[in-house]
Order: sequence, then structure tokens, then C-alpha cells
Amino acid sequence: MATPARDGSRLPTLARTILDALYTCIFLFEDLPSRADWYVCSGWRELAEYIDRARRDYGSDPDWAKYLTDAQANLANLAQLIAKPPDELRSTRWWPTPQQMDRFTKNPATAAFFGYLNDWFYREFSQVSHGSLPGLIHTVGALRDLAKGHTEKLEQLRGYHAMQVLMLLTTFYSEVEGELTIGVASDLKYVWEMLIQHNPFAKEIYDRRRYASRLT
Repeated sequence: MATPARDGSRLPTLARTILDALYTCIFLFEDLPSRADWYVCSGWRELAEYIDRARRDYGSDPDWAKYLTDAQANLANLAQLIAKPPDELRSTRWWPTPQQMDRFTKNPATAAFFGYLNDWFYREFSQVSHGSLPGLIHTVGALRDLAKGHTEKLEQLRGYHAMQVLMLLTTFYSEVEGELTIGVASDLKYVWEMLIQHNPFAKEIYDRRRYASRLT
């Protein structure tokens, strides 16, 4: 039996992680000053509530005393860097999940792209990662054949997932290049040309995000 690392079972989880980063990247760049502030303040609130829970459950444990003292001091220092009082930071609205971001986007094309990512990528990889029935159906054929000593379907599934990971990672890099002009546009265009030859979804993403004009 192949190990999880070899059979590619971690690739859907990796793809979902890249998708999370892609959503965040696009969402931040749409309105960087205000969204960056929201991102940081919501993160502060999340850290504060984690410390609250730790103090609630382990505050009487001497082994946790130094950690809680240091964590509270670090949280106070972070509030000073953000330049907002803790009470205001605690009332920050939560940073949206990828499936919520389309509600806050200002550009209809961005909202539509988020919907596209959710329909054709995020749902599928979440189902596989969570082990829901659709996710199980997605993988069970390959695993059943593997138990019988046949690896063909497993190799196909692994290749499919690897292609999705590569395509989404290229999308992420293209968003960064499109916004910051790092200087790798020609390299990314070459990668897109290769991907488009092998995956129809690659052309859909390339056209929807107008990388032909953005990667210049």
C-alpha cells in the first residue's frame, strides 16, 4: 500500500490551502489600505479570544502562567502597533471566509471570479478534505482499485490533483505579479501556455482574470 505522501492524498488539502491564500490575495488587493486594516484588526481579535479561552481553561495551571503573561504582553504590544485601543479591536468584524468574500467585493468581475472558484475548486477540495460523501465518491474508486493492486486510477487521480495544485499556484503568483510587477510576467505566461494545453480550466482562469493583458 502506498503511503499518503506517495499516493497524493494530501494534494487536495494543499490545493484548498492555496485557494485560501488566493482568495485572501485578491480580496486584499481590491482595496489594500482598508482591507489590510481589517485583516490585522480581525487577526488581533482572534488572538485575543484565543488567550481568553486559554486563561479560562488553564489560568489556574502554573505551567501556563508564563505563557499567558507573555501572550498578554505581546497582545498589548500589537495593539500599540495597530494604534487602536483593545476595546475597539475586540469589536472588529470577523475577516470573511473565502465563501463570504464575494459579498464584500466592489468589482462585480471579482465577485464572479470568487463564485467560479467556489463552484469548481473550493467545494470539491473541501469535500475531499472533510471526507464528505461527494469527497469520498471522488476518491473511493482509486482507493478500491489500489486495494486490489491496481494503480492506474490512483495515478490518474494524483495527476489530476497535481495539475490543480500547479494551476492554482500559478494563479496566485499571477495575481501578485499583476499587482506588484515583480518582473516574472513572461515566465508566468509561459507556464500558462503549458497549462492551457493540458487543462481546459486553465484557459478559463487565464481568460477570466485577463492575464493576457495584466501580465505585461
